[in-house]
Amino acid sequence: MTVEVRSLVDQVFHQLAHAILGGHHRAGSTLPPERALAEQFGVNRQVVREAIRRLAQLGLVEVQHGEGTHVLDFREHGGLDVLALLMEQPSGRKHALWLPILELRAALAPEVARPCPLRAKLPLRRELVRTCQAMKAAESDRELYALEGRFWDLVHEGANHIVYRLTYNTFKRTARSANELGMAFAVSELKRTKFRLPIAEAILAGDAERAEREVRSAMRAQLEPKRKRKPLANAKPLAKRKRAVGSELQ
Repeated sequence: MTVEVRSLVDQVFHQLAHAILGGHHRAGSTLPPERALAEQFGVNRQVVREAIRRLAQLGLVEVQHGEGTHVLDFREHGGLDVLALLMEQPSGRKHALWLPILELRAALAPEVARPCPLRAKLPLRRELVRTCQAMKAAESDRELYALEGRFWDLVHEGANHIVYRLTYNTFKRTARSANELGMAFAVSELKRTKFRLPIAEAILAGDAERAEREVRSAMRAQLEPKRKRKPLANAKPLAKRKRAVGSELQ
């Protein structure tokens, strides 16, 4: 088992970030002064200052000299890097986020797969096929999950698209935060989609349209059942909706 040792700055940063994302410090409020936070966490003010600087980089707070540190609404000011922190929140929020994450992945992954057959050199395309074969022979879920990461690393390397690659890096951090949830989903998907081999074979053949189609099909196959199981927010039974509409017309 790997034990993660975080620096003092990391510890203060994560505690403050989770307090903000969890609603303890609400948008529009002001964080306690540096001195008070330093006493609260038992650290010096330089540690607190660095932690707050990192919060500001993520769009969670805004430092206004002379007026304190104001908490921002992460939905308006945050970026994709906030996802990994949200996935470290209590399990209810983690599961609620999983479907939107899968929807974004399903939208982006086919677009990444399409240029890979055209841009990647032959050795990389062959390595993709070997990686799929290794997935099929994997002896444990953890080994399979690691190979899945290797597969997409290669696809992004072959696609050579910096914006997609940076977005993918955020997805990787988010998946690590999801822990067992992310691994269980990935393993289930791999076993249902022939361990990505149809995608790898399309890339090896230099067939961009087929690679895109195979990725889209694999992603949708896993996504649709989850969409059907997730009720719409504020949804009402049809009979109740009809009565509500009727009362509004009267």
